Amino acid sequence: MWLVNYETLCIAESNFYLDIVSYNMHGFNQGVSTVRDMALSDHKKIFLLQEHWLSPFNLYKFNDNFSGVFMLWFISHELLH
Repeated sequence: MWLVNYETLCIAESNFYLDIVSYNMHGFNQGVSTVRDMALSDHKKIFLLQEHWLSPFNLYKFNDNFSGVFMLWFISHELLH
């Protein structure tokens, strides 16, 4: 089982399942292995990841860790100001 800050909404239509996962990483290094484990499980997923705590200059770490596994869109709080 994954950490407590994990919520899933499963949408079932015939044989298609899509999990929507909202996950608080509590820092990128702290949560990256849990996200990887969830990504490699059976169903297709949409991840909403919070509190990765990466600066805009370090957002490349998502691509380095998940290239080929995810299609990525991300934003850092600093980019909104």
